[in-house]
Amino acid sequence: LDNQHRIQLIFVLAASDDRSHLKALAELASMLGDKNRLKQLLDARKVSEVESVIAEGEKQL
Repeated sequence: LDNQHRIQLIFVLAASDDRSHLKALAELASMLGDKNRLKQLLDARKVSEVESVIAEGEKQL
């Protein structure tokens, strides 16, 4: 167990082909690179809050 690098978020991605899979990974990396959005995800307590943060992030890409 690595106490210095705790797992805080887990994402499952599914895509119909390699291209859309890579696009989803790139979008996720961009979203997680935004410190404000990352904080919102970490602070979320409901599925609807997570969905809202992700939907807002998709609009800005």
